[in-house]
Amino acid sequence: MYYRSCSDICGNINQDSYRICARPKTMEEAWANIKWEIAMISLGIDRGPAWFTDELFNSRKVLNMMEKIELQTDPEAEKYFPEKIVSTVEIITMKGDRYTKRVETADGVP
Repeated sequence: MYYRSCSDICGNINQDSYRICARPKTMEEAWANIKWEIAMISLGIDRGPAWFTDELFNSRKVLNMMEKIELQTDPEAEKYFPEKIVSTVEIITMKGDRYTKRVETADGVP
């Protein structure tokens, strides 16, 4: 299948938020959930089996962190797709500090 834009892959994030952002209930759902991965990393939970426990699937702390994560399509990245897969992550702290990182090819992508 050929995708014309990043939006073709993710769909409209508002309409497709269940698939992308829903509270996972199984390892398979968590594995494919970007908000889950960001929450796990943000909370300092080591990657691996510890990410996929019933305790974490029901953790208010994890779910609260997921609610704070906002996903948006980056119009600048869209310009390069599909020739380049550009990803941008921006973290805004409670103090208002911004940390931004943009990569053209994420680790693990050929």
